[in-house]
Amino acid sequence: MEKFVSLKVAAEKKIHGEDIGKETAFKVAPHLIEVEPGFNRPINRERVESFKISMRNEAIIPPIFVRVDVGRIIMVDGEHRLIAAKELIAEGVEIPHLSAIHFRGDDGDAICHKISTAHENGIAPLEQGRDYQKLLRLGWDEKKIAGRVGLSVGHIKMCLSLQESNADVKAHINAGNISGTEAAKLLKQHGSKTGAVITDLKKEAEAAGQKKVTAKTVAKKQGPSKRDLLVAELVKAACIASHDAREPVFIINVSNLDIADLIARSGI
Repeated sequence: MEKFVSLKVAAEKKIHGEDIGKETAFKVAPHLIEVEPGFNRPINRERVESFKISMRNEAIIPPIFVRVDVGRIIMVDGEHRLIAAKELIAEGVEIPHLSAIHFRGDDGDAICHKISTAHENGIAPLEQGRDYQKLLRLGWDEKKIAGRVGLSVGHIKMCLSLQESNADVKAHINAGNISGTEAAKLLKQHGSKTGAVITDLKKEAEAAGQKKVTAKTVAKKQGPSKRDLLVAELVKAACIASHDAREPVFIINVSNLDIADLIARSGI
């Protein structure tokens, strides 16, 4: 087999047939790139500052993704890199261009691409819900969304419930008073009253010296789950039977549950 010194050579000479291909990246001046209002997620200043440090030190920055619409170059993914570049240019740093890949696909494809990078960067469930809601408006259903982004339908529903929640719930999440995951648990039980419930739980947390509402606090508010109650009944029955028989009747293996707590709930 012919040896090669670069992927470009291997692709052009088809040394491995169609197994190695070439994807073209372009150089685009930052001032030519537009950001569509409402499409991209809120800006994280820490990420912007991190990119600025990397760019100042001439680090290799991953390409941004853009689409072209009648002569306009519109951002699909990479707004933090674009902001970092523009800020550095304003500070006198020379950044003539950003590496960019031409994204090809419809609005749904663009949103899914953005969601995939969101997972890599740890984007919170509330922000994910914004993107899932956009896909619903395009006519997608939750099952299709789950299949395209590689997550469960349950996760999609949870994120959507946060996006559809009242403003006070979102305010608590954005302020860091409670995580989106825990807020979603409360939404299932308290609906439109969830914001007030979180406010009360936040006061309880502060009184206990905690900065935010934790999973433990939420669990207490929710009370025992059906699974907890079932296992508690099993433990109670086992303890009574063992006491009567003076020896264990059967063994119960329970994961992720505090057996002592279950026994306490059973009243034994």
